[in-house]
Amino acid sequence: MTMFAAAAAVLVLAGCAQPGVSQPGATVSSSTSTSAGDMPGRSVAQALAGRTFLSTGVTGRELVPGSTIRMEFGKDGSVSASAGCNQMSGTPRWDGTVLTIPNMAMTEIGCETPRMDQEQWFGDLLTAGVTVALTGNELTLTADGVILELLDRTVADPDRPLVSTEWILDGIISGTGDSGSVSSIPDGIRATLRIETERLSFFDGLNGCGTTPEPGRRIVIDGNTVRVPDAPGCSAVGCGNTGGGDSTSCFVDMSVLGSDFHYEITGGRLTVTGLGSTAGRGLTFHAADKPAPDDVTAQATETGVSATDAPATGPGPDRSRPTQEPAAAQTSPEHAPAGTSSSADGAGLIGYTFRLTRLFTDAGGVDTKYPDATFTITFHEHSADATSNCGDLRYPDVRYGSDRSNPTVDLGTPVRSTCPRIPDLGTDPSGVPSGQLMFRFADGEMWLSTGYVAWYFEPVG
Repeated sequence: MTMFAAAAAVLVLAGCAQPGVSQPGATVSSSTSTSAGDMPGRSVAQALAGRTFLSTGVTGRELVPGSTIRMEFGKDGSVSASAGCNQMSGTPRWDGTVLTIPNMAMTEIGCETPRMDQEQWFGDLLTAGVTVALTGNELTLTADGVILELLDRTVADPDRPLVSTEWILDGIISGTGDSGSVSSIPDGIRATLRIETERLSFFDGLNGCGTTPEPGRRIVIDGNTVRVPDAPGCSAVGCGNTGGGDSTSCFVDMSVLGSDFHYEITGGRLTVTGLGSTAGRGLTFHAADKPAPDDVTAQATETGVSATDAPATGPGPDRSRPTQEPAAAQTSPEHAPAGTSSSADGAGLIGYTFRLTRLFTDAGGVDTKYPDATFTITFHEHSADATSNCGDLRYPDVRYGSDRSNPTVDLGTPVRSTCPRIPDLGTDPSGVPSGQLMFRFADGEMWLSTGYVAWYFEPVG
């Protein structure tokens, strides 16, 4: 048994270690961060305190593809590390520039064998001792013929802005501190959040929700708190239920975003925690330009709560659930036409008007014709206008983009104009289209789709 294995066997923790976490937004400049040799009287340990480093290269050993070695140096002198699986932490011993961590505690999350082997190797390396060299934002660890190069996290993975970043949901927080946990979201669901200076919008995997930028109802970003004075409006798509037996969730409860919440950003990670009546609940996200974390432990490291592999959705709205698996249900509906030409910049939509002709729901269930439907929508570069069977609607903030290979349009939440309420289309319970949708053109039709519901349109004029 190696020294690291023996230490871990004695000190392993049943939950996530509490590493020293670098302060979000704290940038480190090479002009102020120097090696011990560059600043007399200042040790390497002092220069590292409060900083986090991510691996950029290694000589003498290959890292598991897609994995990153992370080193965190707490302001209290503690050191924590991960090699793509569990979190390790302990009290370091310094002998000049040689770092040794003789007794390390570790979380107990199972990973694939290559990652576990890499973790064992790196733990043994730290237990035996590594020579540390710090030059500006670059950290080098040398031991046993291996040279590991790391870069300060604020440079390698800078904090993303809260505003105008597309955030993708990857975890659900329940509880706080030692009694809290982070759970993964159900397979096959993609939920997103976008915050602007005066409004927020999110998609829970089934419905789009959003606040309005109208005076008195706008969100306010106050330091690390987002004030939400008015509950977001949401579309009303139901999961549907095609039979008895157990059902599977087709959405994630994101209602913590419906009132004031606290947020923290570290690199490409956003953590949201509720305030007041939603305290003890939260969500974790990664920026769309950043891959999802290696495992739930990475989320727990930044939230300070324990991790579990069990998905959880929380007490969401009272909706019936489908019997099919979400991954299957979220493909394009069975009757949706094969796509032809569509574009991520809104080409084919902008400047055109479309009339609703039919609706397809429940990914294999009902295809409803609307021969007398009065719902039409005209797309503009940054907005859209619609008429319905009860009046006019406006979509004030429309965005065009893509999700993987699918062009998308994010309609946000429609604002009531002359219409006293967001209308239903005839007896359709799904209401009007809103939130982020895929769009395609085929066979003379245009369709918008959540994956569960598709609205089919014909061009007007």
